[in-house]
Amino acid sequence: MDKVVSQNMRAQIPYGAISGLLNSDFKLPDLFFADNIDCLNVESALQLSTNFIDPIHDYLNRPRKNFRSSLVEAGSQLIASGGDLGLLNLSLIKDAMECLHAGSLIVDDIQDGSTVRRGQPSFHLQHGIPAAICAANWMYFWPLRLLEKVEWSQIQKIQAYDFFSRALELGHYGQYLDITIKANEIPEQRLADLSIKTAELKTGTITALAFVLGAIAAGASHDQLSIICSFGSKFGLALQRLDDWSNLYSVKAGDKRLEDLIQNKPTTVWHDLVRFGDSEDISTFKSAIESLPNTDLINAWLDSSDLHRKSFSDIQNNLHLSIDELKAALDEKGETLGIKTIKNITEKLLLAYN
Repeated sequence: MDKVVSQNMRAQIPYGAISGLLNSDFKLPDLFFADNIDCLNVESALQLSTNFIDPIHDYLNRPRKNFRSSLVEAGSQLIASGGDLGLLNLSLIKDAMECLHAGSLIVDDIQDGSTVRRGQPSFHLQHGIPAAICAANWMYFWPLRLLEKVEWSQIQKIQAYDFFSRALELGHYGQYLDITIKANEIPEQRLADLSIKTAELKTGTITALAFVLGAIAAGASHDQLSIICSFGSKFGLALQRLDDWSNLYSVKAGDKRLEDLIQNKPTTVWHDLVRFGDSEDISTFKSAIESLPNTDLINAWLDSSDLHRKSFSDIQNNLHLSIDELKAALDEKGETLGIKTIKNITEKLLLAYN
């Protein structure tokens, strides 16, 4: 950083035009210092710029799918009365969700011992675990600063903050279950139920948050928000189930392939195994897991079993049913832009994971 931003930096950052968090024209360091100039001196600003904000900014700008951003947009499109939200509001909400998600990835990689994220070394390997924990925690709170800049009504702002805080609370319950439950210590039926609840809490709540924040900004009513939140949770659960099966099959997963099974996590594959498999399937699967990291048995089981096809079909049917229920609950007579967008996202998701 060449110089500490001046006191009038606040006025220079065009929040009314673009949020800037992930935009190359307005760097995160500029936005950070514009908001915190009153509490920083020259030396602290220099230290934070080099050792804290710049690494986070680089991490946020790694190649990404912007999946959560697409959910925010879909949520806003579900509300016909929303009108033109403006670039500022949607951009701020999208950036808030992408930042929150990125922070959760840093924490995941620390807890799982993962070495690679988005094609580069994990954040904690680059900057150390203590710095990574601090950065990830900050990335849970920075989204609130972004949401503060959205042009909400007072009621909308309260709704947004309530949904945000509740989603993070529930998400932490799910994360704790994910890292503490040991699959080999729990009977299969209990494990099946726990795996679904863990996924609902860990992934469903945060996925629902993206839909809901977009809908709030578009003027959704309390009843509409309840409907969209319920749908978002189901969508997130389906997403987690697809991801868990991908962790078994995908060669692209690299070192992360079979990570959940090696660490004895309550993957939703256990739910599908209990629901669609038989005693022989369960016995063979358990033996294959016990032999990891040797992959011969698990690969043989995957080649011989049709369980993944049954599970994929079930996930696909559940997604389509959830969309139909969403449309009916919102009393949409025709195919609105929001429904079309969600269907498009769903088909791309299914194609990618199939």
